[in-house]
Amino acid sequence: MPALTIAIGGVSNAGKTHLAKRLLTHFGTQHAVAVCQDDFARPVRQIPEIAGRTDWEHPDSIDHQALRQKVIDLRNKKEIVIVEGLMIYHDPATVELFDKVLFVEIDFPTFWKRRTADTRWGYEPDWYVEHVWKSYLAYGLPPENVKPLYINGSNPIRLKQIIEFIEK
Repeated sequence: MPALTIAIGGVSNAGKTHLAKRLLTHFGTQHAVAVCQDDFARPVRQIPEIAGRTDWEHPDSIDHQALRQKVIDLRNKKEIVIVEGLMIYHDPATVELFDKVLFVEIDFPTFWKRRTADTRWGYEPDWYVEHVWKSYLAYGLPPENVKPLYINGSNPIRLKQIIEFIEK
């Protein structure tokens, strides 16, 4: 029987990875595994550019087929597969694999504060930070045919409520 597959979407710096780690700790690594969409980024030369910068926020930056195949493979090895990423809901064939859908929301001011303080990618001009938000609105929202549990990423994670949603 395939694993329960849980998707976590939301804008950059909303708390998707943090939530995935909390769920992985809760379920245990002997039963569950987490997959990050970022690990399926294409080589830089294959990613579109915007104003001379690599556009990591474009759907073509992700190898959706490889991500989907990894999820399928893991569903036969673990009881629970947690998949998280900014554009996790962009590919309809991948969305079909999800049993439970979570969406971590933050408002624009919170996003701006977190993203501009995040130095993992070096300096990012303001226009690019705005581009990240616009790309999230264009490519990162869950499709209308799924009913996610919306999670306020500005508040502490209410793990009990999330687990209840997953287990119902």
